[in-house]
Amino acid sequence: MREERTVRTDHKAMIKRFLLCRIHSFSIYESRTG
Repeated sequence: MREERTVRTDHKAMIKRFLLCRIHSFSIYESRTG
């Protein structure tokens, strides 16, 4: 059970990182095209 929980949190953190990266690159793209 403990392992499952860790995996779940890891997955959430991965999604969060992925979304942050996408938002960051998107804002860079927007400022470039401005």
